[in-house]
Amino acid sequence: MALVELLTTDPVALAAAVIGAVLVTGGGLAIAMSAGVAGIFLLLGGFVAAMVVEYRHAEAG
Repeated sequence: MALVELLTTDPVALAAAVIGAVLVTGGGLAIAMSAGVAGIFLLLGGFVAAMVVEYRHAEAG
């Protein structure tokens, strides 16, 4: 199953992808604004959400 197909058919994967994108973007902005600790935790949260999407993709395919 392609990743785009997974995101269009699995609402949990889509939600995790959106949350991951928001967290990674927020982490990048926090690091750019010299809030390093907050940025690191936001980036880690984004990567965890990305791993949820990848796990669901591997499980479906």
